[in-house]
Amino acid sequence: MKLRYYLIIIFIFFTSVQTILNLYLFKNYQKQLITGNVASISQIELNLINASADLFDDTVNMIASRTSLIQAVVAWQQHQDVEAKNNINDLILDTYNSFNLVKWIQVYDDNGQIITYAPRSNTIQPLNYDYANNMVAVAENQKIVLRIEKPLISNQKTIGSIEIAFNSNFIHKIIARSNPSGLPVETVLAARMLSSEETFVTFNTGEDTKIRSASLTVAKDSPIGKAQSGQTGVWDGVKDESGRKLLASTHYLDELQLAVIGQMEVSELDALINKNSQQIFKVYLYAAFTAILFYWLIAANITRPLVRVSENAKRIVKNNHIPLYQPNYISEINQLQDSLIKMAKNLKKKQKNTHDRHQAQTKQLKLAANLDPLTGLYNRRVIDTELPKEINRALRYQHPLSLAMVDLDHFKQVNDTYGHCAGDQVLSAVAKHLIKNVRKTDSVMRFGGEEFCILMPSSDLKSSFHLLNRLRLGIAELTTFYQAQNIRITASFGLTALSETNDTSENLIEQADQALYKAKQNGRNQVICYQQN
Repeated sequence: MKLRYYLIIIFIFFTSVQTILNLYLFKNYQKQLITGNVASISQIELNLINASADLFDDTVNMIASRTSLIQAVVAWQQHQDVEAKNNINDLILDTYNSFNLVKWIQVYDDNGQIITYAPRSNTIQPLNYDYANNMVAVAENQKIVLRIEKPLISNQKTIGSIEIAFNSNFIHKIIARSNPSGLPVETVLAARMLSSEETFVTFNTGEDTKIRSASLTVAKDSPIGKAQSGQTGVWDGVKDESGRKLLASTHYLDELQLAVIGQMEVSELDALINKNSQQIFKVYLYAAFTAILFYWLIAANITRPLVRVSENAKRIVKNNHIPLYQPNYISEINQLQDSLIKMAKNLKKKQKNTHDRHQAQTKQLKLAANLDPLTGLYNRRVIDTELPKEINRALRYQHPLSLAMVDLDHFKQVNDTYGHCAGDQVLSAVAKHLIKNVRKTDSVMRFGGEEFCILMPSSDLKSSFHLLNRLRLGIAELTTFYQAQNIRITASFGLTALSETNDTSENLIEQADQALYKAKQNGRNQVICYQQN
């Protein structure tokens, strides 16, 4: 046998073996990559749902801390007349109409009995929880809703609670945006039903037209059963309640009592891997056939570049390595190198884009969670985190620290007379005035409703009093123009300062609030400093 034929036979044999090996490695790599993508998509959805739930929790906290609502509930408990109940009705109806995602609002007294609700339809079954900070996802009327209950507190005493339910449209929007890979991943959300022992499940493929829901008796070994029992992980070949074999990534949000599963059918996974393997096989087959035709001329020269290409393919499969381009006089070899390099670059680019998008979304949600969307000021969450830090810093360096609570006088009359849009403009104008006229080291935050909080480091009571008085006079001179109307408003200020006996954030806020209450009692539009007894 001639040497060139012998070399051709050897070349065909080893090329075939290496092609099969590469296809096997490629299949395993594809399965690992897809499995990782399914887990990543499920984790991204979990993080976004968590962040969104925190935003809603902050919203309910802000509503539950509104002075007007707390005063209205106190008045109802004292008199239990129609006027007091109508006042509560107006407040929660305004809140209901202000948020698109709110499904219903219910207000309870300190015995857990419903005082009123909005909209005025059939009441919803209570959660029967104590007055803790409760947040849970449950099924109501064939939909998953996020129910959040917060206590109403007056003078450090629980006088009732408010429950707000949000519909699950925001979750479906998150799912539609969290799958950049284009894989046929189905997201499953499972929540308990208050009316039965079954579990309500929604199946979402990222398209609004393909959202399915059902009430199921969940099997323990199914993806939903594993998630509800707290088993977090990726499961290959697990069967669901209908007997389908799935690749599933399971998570369970304890706080929401919501199971989140990302899954795709094993048959779809195998079909996708086989399709990609066939395309790679065609590339290898074309390169091998071209090499056989010309091997009898350039057998020695063609062997080395083919080996290099094969080694590069292994590197791509194992560690996503992008090989260096090595020009060769045979165009097929160059084409094969180009295809492998482009594939590796595209893969890295997609992974980087997914990572960058996830980081940007997480950063944006964290920033939004700390800002009041109307005024642009920091919200109550920042007060709870920054005030203890400032107290520790002031105590360490023996610097003064003052805290003021600000409340707009008769703000409800502005809303009732001109509408909530006018009230929003007034709040924004007051916020801009406060930010513009405080020191750079001071912090202005929206405490809730029409209340603001001003934190003044390195400022004693006397200096802070003069600053607040200037702010008060400036607010009284503010004019807000709304629909050819000039709206004027005043503000009351309660001021306190850090001392050896008053060195906690709770005490500072409580004393500033008491001073603010005294300013209201004394006729409003004034600054009152807290005094012992």
